[in-house]
Formats: sequence, C-alpha cells, structure tokens
Amino acid sequence: GKTTIACATSLELARRLPSQSILLISTDPAHSLSDSLEQRIGNVITPVEGFANLSCLELDAELFLKAFRRRYHKELEALLDRGTLLDEQEAQELLHHSLAGFDELAALMEIERLARAGQYDRIVLDTAPTGHCLRLLELPDVMEGWLKTASLMQEKYHYMVARLTGRRVKDSVDEMLKYLAADVKGVRSLFRDYETTSFVLVTVPEPMAVEETKRLFDRLRQMRLPVR
Repeated sequence: GKTTIACATSLELARRLPSQSILLISTDPAHSLSDSLEQRIGNVITPVEGFANLSCLELDAELFLKAFRRRYHKELEALLDRGTLLDEQEAQELLHHSLAGFDELAALMEIERLARAGQYDRIVLDTAPTGHCLRLLELPDVMEGWLKTASLMQEKYHYMVARLTGRRVKDSVDEMLKYLAADVKGVRSLFRDYETTSFVLVTVPEPMAVEETKRLFDRLRQMRLPVR
C-alpha cells in the first residue's frame, strides 16, 4: 500500500495547498506511479494531469550512475590505478559492472539536490519494500566508509609523489572525493532532519506485516531517522 498512500497523500496535499508545489518521487526499482496515476511518468519530472501544482518522477538510478561514470570516469580510473593492484581490464570491469550501491547513491543525491534547490515546497517519496528501503537509507554510512578508504588511497599517492618530487599538488581526484563527501553529508543531513523530514510507515493489519513494520520502526530509530 506504500504507492497508494504516497499517491493519495500527494493528491490531497495538492488539493489542500494550491499555492504550494508538490513533487512525488518513486525510488522503487519496480515503479508503479504511472499505473496509480494512469499516465506515463518515467525519469523526467512530469506534471500530473489535472493539477497545476503537482509533479511526479520515477527515478532511474542506473541512469544517474551512467551520468556519474561519464563525469568521473578518469578520476575513478586514476584512483584505482594508484591505490589497487588491479590490472587495466580488472579496473574497467569494476568501473562498469561492480560499483555496488553507487546507482542508488546517485539517486539519493538527486533527491537531496531537488530538496536543496527549493523549487518544491513538499517532496513525497514512494520507497521500495522494507529490505530495499533500508539498504537505500543505510547507503550514506556505507559510502562514508568507502570514501575514507578512497581518501587513504589518494593520501598514499600524494605522499609518494611528494617524496619523489618535493611537491604536493591536489588534482581532480581530490575534487571528486570532496564533491562526493559533501553530497553524502547532505543526504544524511536531509534524512535526519526532524524539522523537515518524516518517515511514515505503511502496513496492513496482519500479524506478519505488523511484526516486520515493528522491526523497521526500531531500525529507523537506531539510524536516528525521524519516524513517529
């Protein structure tokens, strides 16, 4: 019922608050907003028919990952070359097939960017089922660990260059890591902000579903996310 409730909430907000702009976003890989709203949505922000103040977006995380790869391909290659023992073919395979979590992180960064831009007064997220949703919400902490490792790899490279040349010069890899660190921090801040964010749990009145929802509630509290 998550998609049903997310759509109903968005429609009601649009009706009650005609002066506000509402954006409904699906982060579920198996999108169904198009079915619920009976119109084609997709990975482009689309006005909802019949509403001047409601738009919708079905995030395609893979497309954001492709854009990230295009933007930082050289930097990622350089980082792997400097900090690992992978040969060129292994590095290419890692970059093209094994950036686990980067697609969903890119999607989270897009949500944070939309929230920070201030174009929309309210953003409603239609998330995936429990397991996938938790994995998505845990990504900032996971990626922070990855960034610490990547920064250590880059620091080792700088140390070696400084020893050989006597100079320490930052390059585009440092800029990439700085950019990613800022975005990961922004995502975490957005989802932990009790002033602006609230997680609403949706379930059905059946014992198994209720027990799963209790566990989800406890995990969200452990993660210090705003859930009532």
